[in-house]
Parts: sequence; C-alpha cells; structure tokens
Amino acid sequence: MNNNFIEKIDRKIKQLIVLSIDFFLINIIYYFLFKSFLVSNLVNYNLFFFVPIILFFLLGLYQTTFSVFSSYHFFSILTSIVIFFILFLLITSINQIYTYNFNELFLFSLMLFVLISGQRYALSIFLNFIKFKKKDKIMIYGAGSLGLKCTKILNSYEIISFIDDDKKKVNRNISGIKILSWLNAKDLISSKKVNYVFIAIKKITPEKKREIFNKLFEINNDCIIKFIPSFEGDSLSKFNEKNFQELKFEDFFNRSLRLNDTNLKKLFKNKKVLVTGGAGSIGLELSKQICGYSPKRLVIMDNSEFNLFNARQYLSRFLTNKVNITYKLEDINNFESLENIFKKHNFEYIFHAAALKHVKIVEENIRPAIKTNIFGSVNIIKLFHKYKCKKLVYISTDKAVRPTNFMGATKRITELYYQIYSKLNLITQKVSIVRFGNVFGSSGSVINIFKEQINNGGPLTVTNKKMERYFMSISEAVKLVLFSNTLKKIDTNIFCLDMGERIKIYDLAKKMIFLSGNRVKNNKSNHTGIKIKIVGKYKSEKLKEELFINNNYNKTKIKNIFTVKEDINNSNKFLNDINDLYKNFDNISETNIKRFFREYVEGYKNLSKS
Repeated sequence: MNNNFIEKIDRKIKQLIVLSIDFFLINIIYYFLFKSFLVSNLVNYNLFFFVPIILFFLLGLYQTTFSVFSSYHFFSILTSIVIFFILFLLITSINQIYTYNFNELFLFSLMLFVLISGQRYALSIFLNFIKFKKKDKIMIYGAGSLGLKCTKILNSYEIISFIDDDKKKVNRNISGIKILSWLNAKDLISSKKVNYVFIAIKKITPEKKREIFNKLFEINNDCIIKFIPSFEGDSLSKFNEKNFQELKFEDFFNRSLRLNDTNLKKLFKNKKVLVTGGAGSIGLELSKQICGYSPKRLVIMDNSEFNLFNARQYLSRFLTNKVNITYKLEDINNFESLENIFKKHNFEYIFHAAALKHVKIVEENIRPAIKTNIFGSVNIIKLFHKYKCKKLVYISTDKAVRPTNFMGATKRITELYYQIYSKLNLITQKVSIVRFGNVFGSSGSVINIFKEQINNGGPLTVTNKKMERYFMSISEAVKLVLFSNTLKKIDTNIFCLDMGERIKIYDLAKKMIFLSGNRVKNNKSNHTGIKIKIVGKYKSEKLKEELFINNNYNKTKIKNIFTVKEDINNSNKFLNDINDLYKNFDNISETNIKRFFREYVEGYKNLSKS
C-alpha cells in the first residue's frame, strides 16, 4: 500500500486545490481573450466563473477520483461546457449587459474544454507517476451506495472496474469507473493481474460469498477477496477500509440457517445443564450457545486443566449476560466423582461431547480410548437414568458408520449401547444421538493443519486425491444439535445433520492456497506458489465417509436434520459383553478386544498394533 504524502492529504483539501486550479484557468482564458482578469470585473463577468464551476460540481467532477481520467470525465467536462456555451448565448441575446459575440463565446468554451480536460488528464498522470511503489489493482463487487463510497475510501488502490450482477447497471459509470458484468470482468481480472476484489454488498449471504469465491477460483487468479462481515444501519458516514476483512475459509462453509430459536429459549431458560468435554471444540461451542439462552446453571466439565482455563477466559470475553458457570476438572471414567456432581446439581439437560477423537492417536492408544469413549459414556447414561434427568444428547461422528479406524469403532459401540440401554429402560425419548461429519475449527482438523502448512510456505499434505469428507461450520453443527432437542414425537433417537455435499480434500487444499493469495505450484509451471504433496492413504482411513448405516432415514420439520432408523439384534448379549469387557478390562487380551469389535461393529476390520 502506498504511503506517499499526497495520499495522506485530506480529500476536501484535494478538492479545494483542483477547484483553485480550475478558477485560475478560467481567469487565464478570460484574460487571454478579453485582456482583463475576472476578479477585477466581478460585477459584470462573475458568471464566467460561477457557471462552469457549478456545472462541474453538479456533474460530480469534484467528487471523483483525481488519479483516474476516463471517458466519464471527458464527457462530463464536455457536457458542462456545452451547457455553459448555450446558456451564455441565451443570456447575451436577452440581456445587453453581457455583450459577447458567438465567436468569443465559442473560443472561450473551446479553450476551457481543452485546458480543464488537459489539466485533469495531466493530474491523473502526475498522481500515478509520483507513487513510491505501484498501487495494488482492485475490483469492487457491487455498484450500489457502498460501492460508490469505496471509490472515495479506497484511494490507495488502483480501481480497475466495478462488477455487478444487475444487468441494468452494467456498462454504466460510477465516478468514471465502468461497471462490468462478471462475464466481461473475469477476463479483465486475469489480464490486469488484479490483486484484490472488494465485495461491497451490505448484507451478503454465505451463499453469495461462496458464489463469488468459486467464480474467482475457476479463473485461477491469485487475488485476495475482502468483504464486510457486518454492516449495522444505513449510514455510510463512518464506513472506512477497516470495515473490510479478508475472506476466510470459515466463511466458505457457513450456511444461512433461518431458524426461529424461540423454542430453544423456552427449553434452556432457568435450566441446569451439563456439558462434558466442555472445553473441547464442540463442547465449548455448545457451552457458548447454551449461555445465550439464560440457563440457571451451566457445568462445563473437562479433564484438561489447560483447556478448561482457556474455556473460562474465552467465555468471560464472550458473555454479555450473567450466567452461573461452574468449571469442573473431572474425568468421566471416575464414576464416584461423576456421581457426586450429578447429586449436587440435579441436571435437566446433558450434552455428552467428551471423547478421544484423533484417529491416529487413538490407533496407538486403544485402551485409553475404550475407557473414555465407551466406559466413560456408559457412566454418563447410567447416572443420567439414575438421577432422572430430562434429556441426554450424545455427540457422535460420521466415522462411526462402518468404521475402518478404532476411534470410529468406539463411537459406534457407544451409539449401540445408548440405543439398547435407552430402549430397555424405556427412556428412548429422553436419549438422542446426533451424528455429523468434520467441523472446521476443531482441534486437529485438516483445515487447521492446512493453515499452518500455508503459513510455513507448504507443502500441503494430502493422503489421496480421491479422499472426500463432509464439512460444516462448528457453529452451524452445534446450533442444529440444540435444535434436535425441539423435535417431538420421533420414534427413533438417532439424528444426522445435513452436511451438504462431500468435498475432495485435494480440492480443499487448492482452494485454501488460492484463498491465501497464492497459487498451486506444480512441476510443469515456473511460477512461484505452494505445492500439494500426496503422501498416501493410511490403512485406517476411508476414501469417503458416510452418515447412514442404511438408507432408512427421513426428513424432519427442521430442514437440516434427518432421523435414522437402525435395526439392532442381540441386545442382551451385547450389554452382557460390554459389562464383561468393563469388569475384565485390565486382563483382557488384544485378541478378545478385536473379536468383540468385529462382532458388533459393521465394516470394522482393522486394528493397528498398539
């Protein structure tokens, strides 16, 4: 960005300087033709000054960007001077005080047009010539009132053109800058090597952001997108460049959720809520959103002191309303301590998000994963039932569907246990399982890994070009988890969230590189960029994750939530085997662990050596 002294001059001062130059040129022309200065003949000849200046103002020549001279400026000056010429012909024919013949008026007008347009053209060349470094080239997406404001505040950039989807605006000008359709703009973006695209749309939807992003991604131009995350009110007076932010990958996944949360307010207001794993990514977002519905008490439980400390710091900054929050450093495997917490608080709602979830770590730590993901979850549902809580929500994952890794297998066992236990104890309506795919922003997510790799200059590591995953924003996933509690008269307790289409991880890597303002570097091209390295698929990974065991699922009244029906056999035997596994866990062999998972988890075949 250019920091020279001219760009630091206030815009009103610049306007005054240009107006003074115009005034000077008018007097020079008049003196050349009539051998007298206007200032000495103000009574008789002041219209020669005021009329052109007023016309220049009316046609916006003092509100435009002075570093640009376009056809708009040319025709605006010409129009002003033609009006001036016609007006003075009429005045001189009516009022004998102003005795100017046709030739004098024509010559004055011609000289005024040449000098004013020449001065503006020379000024634009001068302003562009004295820059200490080349200005970044930008396009402004949106030719409304906000786009017009951008021409005044983004004067440290070279504005190439506007882009607008409104066909009525296309080919018009704003402050001398042409408005183009996307079809015409995309070639210009590549040929002019545009550095930034500023989205000047007040209330832009996530879908519109994605549309613009994909348009730019398709032409493979390494420009950076900036937009306004929020714009309160209709006043533009305080709007400036700081309102713009670079488009982040989180914005690419956000979807517009048009849900009325009145029922959620009724659900949680003055209620006592427990969130296990409450300092983790999902748990913290659950805690944050629940706080917005004024619970009587929220207990955030986690086994990590560091994460619990960070959760307290984060929520203390975020919360505007007063909520009674208790932060409990506790392990869900400790049944006695867990029971004391249930006794003390008499919870109504429990969100069970505590789990060991990192696939590669769990593969190398099978026994701790069984203890936390299965036995800890068994503790939660037994205490939930014993203390007659109102609702228990278990946070599951798409990796639990026909899993090929141990983490997914443990989550599937817990899904089965919760379904069977709730059915046998007649509490199916009180227990729900919510299954969804990857959320960006969670610890260890591929998006966070890619961000770090981009910051380090690459390469981005992808296991397989065909690898596909579901993705959703963490706030959207949690909002839908909460809304699943408002669904009534459902004859199943498994919910799946609509994750949209699967995304290829390789395409994800390319888009993240593009979004950072870089290009994908390959061996065939000479341009600089960031490489993508294919490292090979791990044996515990699936190319495509799934959300459903079978196709027996139905829509609900909430658009993004499905119900799932699953048939479960050998219920009593399963519960007995879980109890045996629990009692004999310290002595059980790895062979018996494998046998147990192969018997009850559909699709599970692999067990890495521990």
